[in-house]
Amino acid sequence: GEILKLSEVYDGTPLTVSDVKKYCCANSSYKYFDIASALNRRDMVSAKKILDSLDLSRDEIPIALGAIAKNYSEMLLVKSGIDSGKGYDTIAKDTKIPQWRVSKIAGVASGIDMRTLAFAVNQLSNADVKLKSYRGNPQRIIELAFYRICTYGRKA
Repeated sequence: GEILKLSEVYDGTPLTVSDVKKYCCANSSYKYFDIASALNRRDMVSAKKILDSLDLSRDEIPIALGAIAKNYSEMLLVKSGIDSGKGYDTIAKDTKIPQWRVSKIAGVASGIDMRTLAFAVNQLSNADVKLKSYRGNPQRIIELAFYRICTYGRKA
């Protein structure tokens, strides 16, 4: 996987340590993907633990929420492409998402229906508006969004 990532960004110039760190090392963007994956498994506890491990300031929380929403939006795009019969290479070209990431996203999104993904994007967008519009408790706002995503479609 890591070699594929590097090969997609290789432009003929020697790769640097910075290139390897940028494209191969774990960073917060991968943790956001892991949060979305945990929510897809309806594992709110894991999603919250990952978010808490990022140790975000109050001002960074909306940025994190936006990154999680972006992951869900990418899942919608990739799933839509797959459902319409497109291959990973075509989806990558159409969406400008690297093919290695399209493959990873497809694996996570494969068992999730489009309505669930759209609901998650909506909940995260609503939470983002709440975070930016008033000074409520950001942890509670995020927990409520996570809870709604994890319980969507379940019968009481």
